[in-house]
Amino acid sequence: MISLLFSLLVLPASAAISFGNGFVVGNGGDGYEVEEQVLLRDLLEAGISEPEIGFISQKHHLDRIQNHPWRLDFDADLLSRKISDLNTLVPLFGDAVLESLLAHELLPLQTKLPLQTKLARLNEGENLLDLPSEHLIQIANRLGAVIRIHQPSWNRMPQSHRVALLIHEALYSLVRLNCMAIGESEFTCLPDTRKVREITGRLFLAHRHESAIQLSREIDPSFRLPRRLEPNSSVWNPAAPSFLKLSRGALSVSEHMGAAGSPRPISTLARILCQQFERTGGFTGSGEQQAVLEITVNHPQPFFFTYLSPLGTQQAVKWSLEGQRFSPMVGLTKNDCEQRLVLEAARLRESRTN
Repeated sequence: MISLLFSLLVLPASAAISFGNGFVVGNGGDGYEVEEQVLLRDLLEAGISEPEIGFISQKHHLDRIQNHPWRLDFDADLLSRKISDLNTLVPLFGDAVLESLLAHELLPLQTKLPLQTKLARLNEGENLLDLPSEHLIQIANRLGAVIRIHQPSWNRMPQSHRVALLIHEALYSLVRLNCMAIGESEFTCLPDTRKVREITGRLFLAHRHESAIQLSREIDPSFRLPRRLEPNSSVWNPAAPSFLKLSRGALSVSEHMGAAGSPRPISTLARILCQQFERTGGFTGSGEQQAVLEITVNHPQPFFFTYLSPLGTQQAVKWSLEGQRFSPMVGLTKNDCEQRLVLEAARLRESRTN
């Protein structure tokens, strides 16, 4: 019986990031084989036999989930309902989790593949369950924006545990980093893998009012969440347009920055803007007018950033900040346009509103 699993032992060990399938991978979603099923480790460590999922499903959440090209089978309504639960804990928390998840690609791995029949085990910190190590299974791991799922293990998971695994992966890409200086301007960073497992498990507990309040207070300082111009707004509109514009006097060219879930790379936008600016004579005008780069973000958008870990580079998710920002591009030429726009647009995307 599942109830027999919850004699918890705390075994001290250092958390680490390890190699999986030949790559430096950022995290692992793992589980245990229990009575012919595979159950998520996060939920078992929290002592959960029946994950708590509410009954409210918002249409805009369900539409976002159902219209996304997933490559794995799961209960879309169940995920939508859990996103609503997360929004109840912290406003827009569920939306941030969903948008982060949609920004990743899920890659199922089959047993028929000759070289990738299963995912390599990762060291995710101390074990809290007194179970034989051979019962521990690596269900997922992540390399950058790609989450690889071991299909046979996924197929043996209950629907509620599949949803919990997806939320685990989204939270891992949002968890705050612990960084240490290794030089005058270099840092090495590690995510708090134990915190992700703990929070994921607690999100599926049936809470009393006091425990829900305590959990909500821990979420914001533990994860990178989007900041809104109107902090109390409950409206999440990923279709709100954002633009990048390059202008000089009355002459201007602009490009749409892409929709949530499919943002356009800044390098692509910079190349197009510079080409358009050249065709319209932006580099040949006379006078003292300088080119100006403008960014307008009407809704927070997720984007990947790179950080250095002890075992190599990793990727995680940050959010563009809402608002309109400007930057003068003094002495901009067609030769340096693309490089300067890439660097300045990335800076403006994360800077505060002027």
